[in-house]
Amino acid sequence: MLQLLLYFGGTVSATIVVTTLVCRYQTTHKKKISYGTLILSPLVANVLVFVLLGGLILGWEFYSPSFWIGNWAIGATLGVVILITILCILPALTVVVVYQKLQKKDGKRLD
Repeated sequence: MLQLLLYFGGTVSATIVVTTLVCRYQTTHKKKISYGTLILSPLVANVLVFVLLGGLILGWEFYSPSFWIGNWAIGATLGVVILITILCILPALTVVVVYQKLQKKDGKRLD
């Protein structure tokens, strides 16, 4: 249970960081902040946290094909990754809306 909470908290935190970096990049390059960031950022953050945390908890065998082949964990893992990605869209939406308002306020909005 602790691992799941650690995974969820890490993914939410990483989603906020990744979304902020993408929004700052788009703002710096005078590009309109798109809602595609809402899908890309949670997915990237989720995969990053999943790979790093899986290696820390399960060790090097997590990265070997023998761990995944013939194991029921693939389906369960895919389900958890999809569920957590969907849940992380809300923090990403918050960051995107804040940056869009800042862009609009500064007059940098591009159409």
